[in-house]
Amino acid sequence: MAWICIGLGAMNIASGLLQALLLLISSPAVTVQRLSESAGLNLPPLLTWAINHLGLLNFLSILLSALFTWISYGLLKRFEWARLSFIALLILSAIGFFIGADLFLRALAWVNVSYTAGVVEMDDPMNQMQQVMRYTLYTSAVMIAALHGWIAYLLCRPTIRAEFKRHY
Repeated sequence: MAWICIGLGAMNIASGLLQALLLLISSPAVTVQRLSESAGLNLPPLLTWAINHLGLLNFLSILLSALFTWISYGLLKRFEWARLSFIALLILSAIGFFIGADLFLRALAWVNVSYTAGVVEMDDPMNQMQQVMRYTLYTSAVMIAALHGWIAYLLCRPTIRAEFKRHY
């Protein structure tokens, strides 16, 4: 599992660096602003902030990927600090998925309120699609939390704990 995590972390770092390069040669905030103004759209404040701070968010993503890769390397070397850190990352990422799902659903509700004004009722296919999106988000959040909880449980079992070195 540690090798897979190291590979994923390295790919995320490489992806983040490529995204940073693209952010240097393009200006997505200006493009989004022009497009939203020409379409007469007012974006939610949180989305506007995220678009205006893509560089910061990308930098934080690269840092988290580097931390994940370092912890995964420690897991490969069977260090106790890495086991505990990996468990913490599992729990935090499961919580983060619930937060992300909630933010997405809030944005969806905002869009419904902001852009369906004057419309008596949303058409049935669109309503069904949104119900499926909600169900998928909630189901995914629960499944990811269950998977992360199971991995954390395995890492806490005495037989696995005994494999890890106490020294740092």
